Amino acid sequence: MKVGQDCNELHKALKYNKLKEFVRLLIHRNKDQRQDLQKTYQQKFEQDLKQEVKSHFSGSARDAIIGLLMSSVEYDAFWLHNSMSGGATHEATLIEILATRDMQALRDIKENYRWEYNSDLEGDIAKQRKGTCSV
Repeated sequence: MKVGQDCNELHKALKYNKLKEFVRLLIHRNKDQRQDLQKTYQQKFEQDLKQEVKSHFSGSARDAIIGLLMSSVEYDAFWLHNSMSGGATHEATLIEILATRDMQALRDIKENYRWEYNSDLEGDIAKQRKGTCSV
């Protein structure tokens, strides 16, 4: 993988709103490579790639791209937050994430959740579950 070349292609796709080219490049990279792309893009163009995606694309395509650009911890925190938004709690999502991550991952998810949503994950789960919770 040539990170600099990939960043140039992503930048060009954003500039000309070429969604297919943008997605094609991302889906042929693994999660670690996509994280490297984001860091290099930031250094090269002094722009946050996720923010650029948000300003150039919309709808479910934008949401899917943002998901591809998230780290595993960000992705889990996003889905935990999402599963508790809008009134009904999606318990299967909570259980899947909380029961299958190791303690370090859970600590990282809690930290990211607090930073991203300015809220305490344990407190939010407890409010949803009407009781106490320890993550």
